[in-house]
Amino acid sequence: VAALALVVIARLLQGLAVGGDVGPTTAFLFEAAPEHRRGFYTALQYSSQGMSTLAGGIVGVTLSSVLDAQALTDYGWRIAFLLGAVILPIGFIIRRVLPETFHEEERGQVVAGGAQVPWRVIILGFFMLGSTTIGFYVTAYMTTFASSILHMKTNVSFGATLVFGVANIIFSALSGFLSDRYGRKPLMVWPRIAFGVAVLPAFFLIIRNHDAVTLLAATFVLGALRQMAVVGFVTMSEAIPKHMRSAGLAITYATAISIFGGSAQFNITWLIHETGDPLAPASYLLT
Repeated sequence: VAALALVVIARLLQGLAVGGDVGPTTAFLFEAAPEHRRGFYTALQYSSQGMSTLAGGIVGVTLSSVLDAQALTDYGWRIAFLLGAVILPIGFIIRRVLPETFHEEERGQVVAGGAQVPWRVIILGFFMLGSTTIGFYVTAYMTTFASSILHMKTNVSFGATLVFGVANIIFSALSGFLSDRYGRKPLMVWPRIAFGVAVLPAFFLIIRNHDAVTLLAATFVLGALRQMAVVGFVTMSEAIPKHMRSAGLAITYATAISIFGGSAQFNITWLIHETGDPLAPASYLLT
């Protein structure tokens, strides 16, 4: 019981840390960027999430290839946790040497001029992030879906996480780059439409073919299309005034992700169990 409680507490702390970190990190990237490259710089926040997903996929594939299922359950998962802790001092050192982008004279101007909260941007951003994060967590669910629902080999299932990470890295940065050149709105609209069109065929093919190639290809395509829409977060960063950008992004992001992202995989698992339909993740996404 104590072990279970400690793991849950650790995961809650990790979630609080990440939720509190996204706003300041995104604001820093946006403000540190040259004006004509802000889309690309800000999208690197999502690319970095892809790097962590890729690292997690590599660790998962490696451990599941070296250890059997019982060993993974007994102690293998602890190795992944310990490897994740290695990055903490590195991140701390980097942050200590970064220059500040919010200066004292700007703080004085905010106090003198007052602060109006851009509620329209916050509310629209909340629902936009809610939609985006459901797509992220359902696509990230591929590993569990392949292992628990389709009963595919563990190392093949973890391959979906690896491929999803690669798609995140490439297409988040690409969407930011293209948005600097062609504008934000096209990158917010068309990839999302394409993602909606591709969801049902992708899950149908995974279930029908039941092989590694289809699983990895479908995960990559969905991950790529989903990440192309992250430009919405760039647009939100532009729309929030500098003096409240960090807090506005952090609160909106953390609230949307906790409500929509935190419940997504639980809801999908429940739907599959209740309906017996393996296409439930696709239906949930489209709904």
